[in-house]
Amino acid sequence: GSNFNAATFLVDPSQGGAQPKFPGAFLQGVNLSSALLDNTSLDGAYVDFEPGGNQMQVLLGLNYTAFKGWEAPNQPVCVQLDYTGFVTQVPSTTQNTTCPDSLQFSGGCGATPPRPNPNLQWKAGIDIGHISPPGFYVNNATYTDANQNGMCNSNTTNFDW
Repeated sequence: GSNFNAATFLVDPSQGGAQPKFPGAFLQGVNLSSALLDNTSLDGAYVDFEPGGNQMQVLLGLNYTAFKGWEAPNQPVCVQLDYTGFVTQVPSTTQNTTCPDSLQFSGGCGATPPRPNPNLQWKAGIDIGHISPPGFYVNNATYTDANQNGMCNSNTTNFDW
């Protein structure tokens, strides 16, 4: 749900700037519609172009709760990210943009249709449920079915994060 519409990134190396890189980033619900991202890497980034947005859960492992004062140290915790009502918007890309599928294309990454015919150039190479930390969608997302097996439930995680 972050809004980077009309963002300008300082890319002059002499000023300390460089194009932003988004490898493996969770970009669901983000608005990058008019940002300039030529020479940017979206390699392995996760997007969801379903109308109306979605909710996702990220299962954080034991090392995220191993700090003094946390009520359930060394226990996994589930964080819910709600981008309901936000539509993922990405800018026009060029042949210099590395798409989420790890490739570059002469016409950029292309259109962003939702299911049932999504553009696979926008699909990360590893399923979001198999990365670290793993993510799970509440409803079907553009490239991933909803996770109904209860990875984030009150028996295994703490929802008070």
